[in-house]
Amino acid sequence: MGHTKEFHNKKHLAEVDEFAKKLSTSLPKSIAIASLTLKSKIPFHALSAREILIHRMAAITCPAVDLFKEKKSIPAIILTRSAIETVSVTYALHERISSFLKSEEKDINELGEFLVSCMVGTKNNPQTPSAINVLTHIDRIKKALPKFRDLYDGLSEFAHPNWAGTFGAFGEIDHEKFELNLGESDRSNAYTAGLASLALACNMFETLYNELGDLIRHLNDHFESQQA
Repeated sequence: MGHTKEFHNKKHLAEVDEFAKKLSTSLPKSIAIASLTLKSKIPFHALSAREILIHRMAAITCPAVDLFKEKKSIPAIILTRSAIETVSVTYALHERISSFLKSEEKDINELGEFLVSCMVGTKNNPQTPSAINVLTHIDRIKKALPKFRDLYDGLSEFAHPNWAGTFGAFGEIDHEKFELNLGESDRSNAYTAGLASLALACNMFETLYNELGDLIRHLNDHFESQQA
């Protein structure tokens, strides 16, 4: 069992390391507005959301990988949880654009409001669009991946100062010496759970991001074909 866990840990660490390096060297620097239709702002907003999300994913994943390499499981998992949240928003973007393109009665306002909410939505400023609760996005993924919410909730146990994120990670009682040993511990299986979750997040993001490229091109073509 121990050898199997070690094998999977090495495999997942290699996967996320490769993903982080590839991501950091392929980040877009700008978007040429003139390359998109001028008949609607929606394709530009959709592409902007896609490219902002890849920058966020890189900013989260690269330090998370470094922390896993250093066996600093709890801060790595806190970042991994944010990566899962980023994937959930990327999934929602993919889903909304796909549904819009497939729908016969296209609700332009609904898609437009969603895109604006993705980019500038907040929870603490009534003068700006309201941000969508990330759990709403996660629960939508759950329809396709039933255990996705369980995975997120499991990471939250490590990210929050519960047993898994405190005593299970940093303390262990030595009953023979009658003392509490302090320091990094993997009694809660944080390292293995976190690495597997980050590997899943990286794979999902890469697939969704690549497919969004085609979806946004179709979205742009749709609006470009409309009469002014």
